[in-house]
Amino acid sequence: MTSEENPLVKSVVQQYEISASDEKMIEKLDKRDISGMGEMMAGQRGDILQAQKMLQGKIKTGQQVDEFLRELSHMDIKILEDQNMIIIIQLLQWVQNRPLRGVVGFQVDNLLMRLRKTLMYRMHGEKGRHYEHPHDRSVHEDLLNDALGLANDLVKMFPDQSDLIEIRRKIDEQLARY
Repeated sequence: MTSEENPLVKSVVQQYEISASDEKMIEKLDKRDISGMGEMMAGQRGDILQAQKMLQGKIKTGQQVDEFLRELSHMDIKILEDQNMIIIIQLLQWVQNRPLRGVVGFQVDNLLMRLRKTLMYRMHGEKGRHYEHPHDRSVHEDLLNDALGLANDLVKMFPDQSDLIEIRRKIDEQLARY
């Protein structure tokens, strides 16, 4: 006789394993290498969506309902965070091979550093398994605001770049979700 695996435990374990890719992305950022990061983040997002669907199908009545709902809310937040970072990585990939100096170059460096710190914050939060903390929201909102500032300055420099304008639009949409 085998017992059914607890879906909450399975979800937590799966998300802990996902945090290993955050660690890989941090190592890449330390080398200023953003190649493949969008795909890694999209893969993470897909894994979380899959785990979320699995949990939604297993919600039971009784005392575990609150735990299921808390876990599903946690997953919603992680999906939003992943989407934020996917867009920021797209922006960083857009600027990657352009010789930007001065204030805009500084903004790029600052965004890389803030993205690294955000990944580090998220990785440690996931390993410690804390659920949403009030500071989590401001960390991601600040990251998006920095990305929007950079995108606005880049659009002024490159007004005919429709792909850049699209990235800026996506950043605006993500900020509206906060």
